[in-house]
Amino acid sequence: MKYLLFRLYGPMASWGEIAVGESRHSAIYPGKSALLGLMAAALGIRRDEEQRQTALAAGYRFAVKVISAGHPLRDYHTAQAPDSVGKFIYRTRRDELVVGRERLGTILSSREYRCDAFSLVAVVAEEVRNLAQRSAQAAKETAAKIEDSILKSERGAQINEKVAQALAEIVAKARKVDELVAEIASASNEQSQGIAQVNTAVSEMDNVTQANAASADKSANAAKALDSQAQAMKASVDELLALLDGQTYTGK
Repeated sequence: MKYLLFRLYGPMASWGEIAVGESRHSAIYPGKSALLGLMAAALGIRRDEEQRQTALAAGYRFAVKVISAGHPLRDYHTAQAPDSVGKFIYRTRRDELVVGRERLGTILSSREYRCDAFSLVAVVAEEVRNLAQRSAQAAKETAAKIEDSILKSERGAQINEKVAQALAEIVAKARKVDELVAEIASASNEQSQGIAQVNTAVSEMDNVTQANAASADKSANAAKALDSQAQAMKASVDELLALLDGQTYTGK
């Protein structure tokens, strides 16, 4: 923040407070009205230029650091002030001079001073101060956004790490599935070869069965032929026996 810093030293100064009545007290540091008066004089702003005086009062802020309050000194002199008759209470010097003008009289008043008073004064324009406050607020908001972005980045990194672990597990399981599929394919191939061998054996068994059936048919035909021959031989034997016995063969 840009500001003006100056030293204010008074060999004998009166940092006036509200001056009403017979006593004129002095503060231990210069007030805002005194500082505004100094600035107005430095800037060439007259007392009757109320608009510029108002703008000056609204446009600047002050900070005062008392280095030395100085030692007090009291002086006496005459001043004009209205009498205290009546119920009206004069709260400012302006009230005394304007409202109590018809009742003004000369009084002996006392005034306080500060000898060797020394203060440091900082002056900042209200516009600069507001800009500095907005800048500070913007900096805080930016810092908060950056911190939030960092937190989100950290959470994103954690999520990415979890995703990477999950993908690694998926790849490992996919490899296991590939191995199982390969084993199943190998077993299926072996099973296919076994089925082919069983089919071959069944085919061979069928051929053998058909051959056995053909052999059985041949054996049956041969048995029938042998039976016919046996019958014929039996008939021949019977005929021979009949001839031997002198009997005629009847063809049983």
